Amino acid sequence: MEAIDDFCVDCPQGCINCGRKYVHHFVCDGKNCDADTLDGETRMYEDGSKHYCLKCLIIKHIDEFVDDLEEECLDWAWDNYDIVE
Repeated sequence: MEAIDDFCVDCPQGCINCGRKYVHHFVCDGKNCDADTLDGETRMYEDGSKHYCLKCLIIKHIDEFVDDLEEECLDWAWDNYDIVE
């Protein structure tokens, strides 16, 4: 979700418009996730009206990834594991 936070430190000389008063950033909409873009390194991805960090985006769409990877994983399974009969 989009967020605007106030990190004002109440400068004694009054506001000098340093940019801390209205800080625009994004917070992950994933369950129990506190990731946000304040660190300057975390990227958020838009999915409809929600915003997710990469980990939460993958978790949300894990079934789609499994379906897409099934063919590739089949060769890996055949090469590394015995088939139970």
